[in-house]
This record gives sequence, structure tokens and C-alpha cells, in this order.
Amino acid sequence: MREGETVGVIMKRLGLKHFRCYLLAKNSNKDDDEDLPRLSHKQKCPGKSSDPIRINTGVGHDKIKEIPVTSELQTSRPENHTNLLVDHEEEIFTTLQSEPEIVDFLPYLDDIEPSTSGTQKQDVVMNVLAVAAEESGIIQFGSLPSNEDDLDATLPIVKYITVHRGLVCRDLLMFFSEGPHEYSKFEIKMLKQDGTEEIADDNGGVMRDVLTEFWETFYTQYTEGNSYKVPVIRHDITESLWRAVADVIKIGYTQEGVFPIKLAPSFMQQAIFGQCNNNEVIDSFLKFVPMMDKVVFEAALKDFPSVGDDIMDVLEQYDVKTLESESNIREIAHKELIQKPMFVADAFYKVLKNTKLVEAEMEVMYSALQPTPKKVLKALIFPNDMRQDEISSFVKKMVREMDDPQSLKLFLRFCTGSDMMTKPSIHIRFTSVDVSASVRCPSAHTCGCVLEVPKSYAQDPFVTLKADFMEILKNRYRQMDIV
Repeated sequence: MREGETVGVIMKRLGLKHFRCYLLAKNSNKDDDEDLPRLSHKQKCPGKSSDPIRINTGVGHDKIKEIPVTSELQTSRPENHTNLLVDHEEEIFTTLQSEPEIVDFLPYLDDIEPSTSGTQKQDVVMNVLAVAAEESGIIQFGSLPSNEDDLDATLPIVKYITVHRGLVCRDLLMFFSEGPHEYSKFEIKMLKQDGTEEIADDNGGVMRDVLTEFWETFYTQYTEGNSYKVPVIRHDITESLWRAVADVIKIGYTQEGVFPIKLAPSFMQQAIFGQCNNNEVIDSFLKFVPMMDKVVFEAALKDFPSVGDDIMDVLEQYDVKTLESESNIREIAHKELIQKPMFVADAFYKVLKNTKLVEAEMEVMYSALQPTPKKVLKALIFPNDMRQDEISSFVKKMVREMDDPQSLKLFLRFCTGSDMMTKPSIHIRFTSVDVSASVRCPSAHTCGCVLEVPKSYAQDPFVTLKADFMEILKNRYRQMDIV
């Protein structure tokens, strides 16, 4: 924790959604306990339980406050809340006795007439605490909610999804195909291959890592295409399973900003809006076909007569026997990207039609999520005192040399959990490693998007850091072992 930082700043800096706080309270003036004013129980409350209670609001205050016994909550508060508070009245007043700044006079609840209900007693206590806190400047933790549902409505409804490492795609499809899940937030519990749970709290990083593994498997087993892909119709994949895929798209985008940018934009327009931009179908199609087919189609679109018989071999792959003009190529593109996977697009549409996206935003999103070395370099944030350090230059040089898109995606996934530019910043932290340690390697905290690099790499050539880092990235097995 840095000096002057608030809890909110720390959570934002580390990308945390949960904050675990442990409080320790102790009396620092034990020797002065005998001098503290004691609560007086000689004063009687007014005859009727509905009358206000008059109390001295504390040392240094010359005024008397009247505390009304509220009745608004008497009928709506759950009985167990009342009993809980009344059972701990002695504990509450004992605590107040040790705080002279709060009050120096309070009537015991036992002095209230027997006819007074437990709920009215509760209201007296809560109102006294409110006034005491107001006068003393001490923080007040609010009163009991009038209805448990009121408190629940302010909190996200979290559903934990249990998945197995290496079987994420299967587990997510099974979970979402079981039916609609009315939850505002999902979190992941990852299990190792032996069935034990990985040591990780899902503050976003685990979810992003799971989504990345899901789409890697999905592209391989359920789609076809080159740079852009479209789903293929399979006899073993029902409409409910295709809807489950759409649920993963929706949850991934709304919760972590993850979107399957390898699915052809024209197909996704059809799946989200129910129609596609015909002018963009050709662009998607040229990235869908293999590179050698792309060269032939581009030549045909520019000068159709020049392609001659070369295009006939290509057309056989798309069940086309004759080609009369370049307009036929557009028909082929529409058939491959829209017509053939229309069953899947319709299933997606039933889930995604209310997704808050417009066509212009989708085009921008595809571009923004696509990683490049320049974008990643801009996202790196180094400590102020080490921006010009040699090891900082090592990290920058390593990213610049990641011309291979696959290496760059692996780097992003190692640091953020996602192989796309879902996060605007990656914080670099330089750590000290015991010289006697047998293992030295970079590590990452995907929830906070933090990359930790041992400072000792500065004593070695640049290639040492690069070799160690690339060896880690090539290891396809990942396991969360840092909370």
C-alpha cells in the first residue's frame, strides 16, 4: 500500500472487484478506564414508550437532544433482527462506556416500561447511536435494513461456475445450456486435472483466462475459416447449445469486454442485428478463405477476364461449377458467411438481440481489441523511478520484437488473462529475488494486470530475459496459484 492511497484507489490500481478487510480493535488507554464516565441508569424514560428520550449528547456540548422513538420500521423489520440487537444491548452499552467522546449519559433499556416492544427498544438504540455519531464525528455504520430484500437489491447476484482446466468449453456449454440464468455477475472456480481447486480468487483475471481457453477450443472444434471464421453446422450441436455459446458471448462482453473477434463481422452483424452490411461481406470473405484462394479472388474482383482457368480449381471448393462475372463472387461470399450458418445466427440472435451494440461500435471494437506491438507498448506502465532503467528497456525491446501475432497474444494472456486488448494498462513491477533461489522467472497477476520481473535480469544480457519469457509463453499448461 502506497502512502496516501485510499482503498478505492488501491482496488482500481490492482483491478480488484473484491476487497478482504480484517479489522483489529483494541483499547489504547487501559490505565485510564477508571476515569471514564459511567452510564447513569437513575433516569427513567418518559411514561409512554412513544415519547422522545432526552439525552446529553456528549462532553463539550451544552444542548440536550430529543431522540424520538421511530415507528416506521416497527412493522417492517424482521423479528430476528430485533432479537439480535436486544440480545446484545449490554454489549452495546459496555462499548459506549469506553468512549467518552460519544456520550456521557444514556438510559438503560431495562428502565423502559415493560409495555415497550422490542422493536421500539431497537429504534431507541439506533437513534441514540446516530445522534452520538453525529455529535462526535465518529463513523456510523448504518442501522439495520428495513427489509432484507432492500439490501439484496443493491448487491450483484453472483453465480459461481465450476470448470475444469482443459475442459472449459465443454463445462461452460453444459452450464449455460441448462436454461436461463438470471444473475447479474458470474465468477469462476477453476479445478485442476486432479479435481482440486486452483488457488485463485476471481477478480476478473480468472474469468478472462477461462474465456480465452473457451474461444481457442471453440474456434478449433466448431468453426471453419482462416483469419475470420464462421460456425459450422454439426448434427451433435442443438439449438440450446448454440444459445449457450451466445450466452458466453454476452457474459464475456458485458462483464470483461471480451468479444470473439475471430468470428466474421458480417456473420456477427447477422447474429446481433438480424441483418448484415452487404458491402462488408466481401471484406470478411477474403479473410475467411485460405490465402491462396484470396489471391485468386482479389485478382478476379480487379480484372475478371485475366484470371482465366485459374479460378476453376478454387470454385470447386465452394460447389460452384461456372463463374460468369465478379458478381458471382459476392454471391459465394454471402452463401458461405450468412446462408450456410443461418441456423446458428438465428440461435445467437435470440440471445444477443438486446446486446448494447451498434454496427459502428462493432467495427471500432474489432479494431480496438486486435493487439499490436504498438498498442501493448503504450499499455505498459513502469514505476516512476525505473522508467529509464536498463531492465525497463529490456521489457520494451522484448515486446517490440513480438512481430508474430501469436507471441503477442500469448504475452497479453500471460499478463491479463485475455489474448485481446481488453485492458488499457499493464503495470510492470520489478521484484527482488533471493540469489540462492534455483528458479528465476517472470510472474503475473492477471486480475490486476500486473507483470512482475526480477531485477536480477538487469545483470544479464537481454537475450536471457527473452529466452526465459518465451519459454514460459510456449508452455501451454497454465495454472492459477496466486491469490
